[in-house]
Amino acid sequence: MGPLGDSHWLQGRTAGVVATAGAPVELNEEAPAGGPWNFAAVEIVHRGAPLADAGLAKQVSSAAAVTLSGAASDNNVPARPLTYAWSQTSGAPVTLTGAATLTPAFNAPALSVGSLPATLASH
Repeated sequence: MGPLGDSHWLQGRTAGVVATAGAPVELNEEAPAGGPWNFAAVEIVHRGAPLADAGLAKQVSSAAAVTLSGAASDNNVPARPLTYAWSQTSGAPVTLTGAATLTPAFNAPALSVGSLPATLASH
């Protein structure tokens, strides 16, 4: 395996045999007996997971507009496109806008006088 975990093999196949996606391909170190060479390319990929950071915890006022600030990257070569999916896991329900972006927003719940203070945190 190479330093990034990718391996490339070329293997001869006998005439007329066509490999299909997802089908196993036998890799041998010898040429096929008595036949012309057809080649199949096989790539074995072991990639690391992308890196994600939901940002720092925030403490906001009652009914305040809140924008979260996440960060994400993919150190694989080539880098894969990343998608985002924020969701609320606890607390008073809020309407989350931009849940498929790095900067979703919502309005903090309005607390009545005498309520306990609330801390909203991103995890």
